[in-house]
Formats: sequence, structure tokens, C-alpha cells
Amino acid sequence: MSKKLFLFISCVFLSPVVFMLWQILKKARDLMEANQFEQAMEELIPRCPLGEC
Repeated sequence: MSKKLFLFISCVFLSPVVFMLWQILKKARDLMEANQFEQAMEELIPRCPLGEC
């Protein structure tokens, strides 16, 4: 019984995390298909090219 309860709690807590990761991967794949992966990475990780903002 406690093992089933533990599995249930694990599923409840992990499902939003898995869903979020799946959404991020899906968005990244869609952007790669559109040849905008570098632009997406710059949006996710803002940085100045060669230190020039």
C-alpha cells in the first residue's frame, strides 16, 4: 500500500516537471525546423556578441 502511495505521489510531483521539459523540447525542435535555433538560444541565454551590447 505504501509503495503504491509513494508511486502515486511521485507521479503527481514529477508529471508537471516532465510536461515542462517536454514543452521546452518541443519548442526547441520546432525552432530548429525553422532554422531559428541560434536565435532561440540567444533569447534563452541573453549575451552580447564579442562583448558589444
